Amino acid sequence: LTVELAPLQGWAIGDRVLRSCLAGLSRADAARLEYLRGELPPGPLGSEQMRTIGARIDALLAACEVERADEPTALDVAVELADGRALTGTVSGVRGSAILEVTYSALKPKQRIAAWLRYLALVATTGRSDLRGVTVGRLRDDARRSIVSGLEASLAIQVLDLLVGIRDRG
Repeated sequence: LTVELAPLQGWAIGDRVLRSCLAGLSRADAARLEYLRGELPPGPLGSEQMRTIGARIDALLAACEVERADEPTALDVAVELADGRALTGTVSGVRGSAILEVTYSALKPKQRIAAWLRYLALVATTGRSDLRGVTVGRLRDDARRSIVSGLEASLAIQVLDLLVGIRDRG
């Protein structure tokens, strides 16, 4: 019988609830699904844990409310690099002019670098200088935002060339 959540259990529950909320489910319904999974402690103990998780999720959702007003889409990217190779893939989470990524994890360099790479690839493909990469993550019980913006397509391609070169040498 679970009495208190281990940190990783709390993260997993928070991440699932956040993903459900981003997909359009209400926080109350997403929390109810977690109770039905049976991973929360029973009664008031589980309610207290879910209050803490719910407050964190509310902060994350509030921090990206403007970006979430637009429906998410996915865009294919194809960038021809200087050596003739092509960088191809799909960037999801594009909402208007924002490339949004929201995580229940603390906002660390790993998330920021991934957002930067998605931003570079999309700017290099579309040529849109109005795009911005927005990453939202936790800072303890609050939310933190990281935004990258302001590159021209030619510079984005140069940076991608450099990064691929670094990867090749690594």
